Amino acid sequence: GITVHRADCSNMRNVDEDGRKVPVSWGEQAARSYPVAIRIEAWDRVALLRDITSLVADERVNLLSVLTKVHEDRTVTVLMTIDVAGVKQLSHILQRVEGIRGVFDVRRELTDSAGSAPR
Repeated sequence: GITVHRADCSNMRNVDEDGRKVPVSWGEQAARSYPVAIRIEAWDRVALLRDITSLVADERVNLLSVLTKVHEDRTVTVLMTIDVAGVKQLSHILQRVEGIRGVFDVRRELTDSAGSAPR
């Protein structure tokens, strides 16, 4: 069998140098992503949702859910949940979404509101 010890393990002092010691290293930690709900408020227009989802695709993040609601005043609320690698990536995406024509508010929702109806 094989036993792995830390280099500073006291058991390693007793191992002779007859080729039984082999250096090992652990692989890179798998990249993890986290679901984040965001709320987008914008003026309703043709291709708004396409512009938002294209941006998400360009950022190479997974879109987990999306829900839209057009209001009487011709504004739209878009609730979406995306997978992000961390705060830096989320901030970058939110900043880019703010630059989409007609968007006037973008924010992270503290709870996953993409499963509930927009207000």
